[in-house]
This record gives sequence, C-alpha cells and structure tokens, in this order.
Amino acid sequence: MHCTFGTHEEVLNKQDPNGVYINGNPMLTVEDCVVSASEPGTIQGIPYDKMGQELDGNFYSFGFCRSELLPMKVAEKNSGMPDSSYIFDPDPTEPTFNQYIYPCAPKLLPTVS
Repeated sequence: MHCTFGTHEEVLNKQDPNGVYINGNPMLTVEDCVVSASEPGTIQGIPYDKMGQELDGNFYSFGFCRSELLPMKVAEKNSGMPDSSYIFDPDPTEPTFNQYIYPCAPKLLPTVS
C-alpha cells in the first residue's frame, strides 16, 4: 500500500487467519485493516495524531507526510516554529524538497456497508 503524500510504502499483514480463503489462500477483509494506535495531541491549538511506539495494528505508517494539510505542517506555518519531529525532505523530485515534513500517522476512512 502507499499514500500519494507518503515517503514509504507499507505492507498490510494479518498474522491470524480470519477464516476467509480463496483457492486455499488466506484473504484479508475490510474488517481486518487496523492502523497501529496513535497518540492525540495539539500544537498551537491544532489537533494532530502522533504515532505510538507499538506496532499493534496490521500497518503502521507511510513514513513522512508531504501534504500541506497535515496538522503539524499547518501548526508550523501558523506559529513559524516547527515541531521537533520533522525532517527536511531529501527528495529533489518532490515539491517539498528541503522543506519540513512530518511523520505520517495514518487513519482509515469509515467504510460503507
């Protein structure tokens, strides 16, 4: 899996079979997709999520986020002071090259039954 704003791809794993098989191979369902826990916080009054230390879901993160809408990036622009979790984007092919990018804390959108 990947995010168009992320710096890394992520593998979706399911350690325990859920009972769904196709041609004898275990399959994942929508209900199997669980993001690892994140910790809520605020920066300059803007809520954000920071990745937890435990890998307790079946995918963790897409690396660092290049989105201008990431709450940590918005707070940095509003306050002029970056949060300490940033790195400078090292990829010269990206529009955010040499700008602050922050860790990705992915969320899943609700599904429609």
